Amino acid sequence: MNYYSKAYFKLGRITGAKKVIKMIESLRRFDIDEVAKQRLKIINFYNTHGELACKEAFGADRKVISRWKQRLKTSKGSLASLTPTSTRPVNVRAPQTRLKIVEFIKNQRETHFRIGKEKLKVFLDAYCLESGIKTVSESTIGNIIKRNNYFHQ
Repeated sequence: MNYYSKAYFKLGRITGAKKVIKMIESLRRFDIDEVAKQRLKIINFYNTHGELACKEAFGADRKVISRWKQRLKTSKGSLASLTPTSTRPVNVRAPQTRLKIVEFIKNQRETHFRIGKEKLKVFLDAYCLESGIKTVSESTIGNIIKRNNYFHQ
C-alpha cells in the first residue's frame, strides 16, 4: 500500500485533497542528499572564487564553510556527512515542579473537572501557604494540566 492510497483513505472526501496528497508525495520524494550536494557545490565555489564572492552568491559565511570542510575531512570525503543534522539540544530543560503541587492539581481536577487554572490558583495558593511551599503562577498550572493531560470528563 503506497502513501497515496493511505492518504486518500483519510483525506478522500475533502475538497482539494488530491492536490494536498500529491504535494505530500512529492515532499516524501525530496532527497536529503540534495542539501549535501548544494553544500558541496558551495564549498567548491568558495575554493575557486573566494570568500567575498561566495558570501554574495550563497550567503554562506567562512565559518560555516570551514565547518562543512571539517566534516568532509573527518568522514574521508563522504557526501553523507554534509547532510543537516538535528539542532535540538542534547540536554533539554525539564520542568521543576514539586510533586505535591502536581498531586494537588490532579486531585482538584478529578473532583472538580470543570475548574480552570484561574480558580485553581486561588486554592493552590492557600494550600501552598498551609504547606509552606512556594506558590506557582497561573500559566504554570495550565502547563501542568496540559503536560499531564488532566482533562477529565
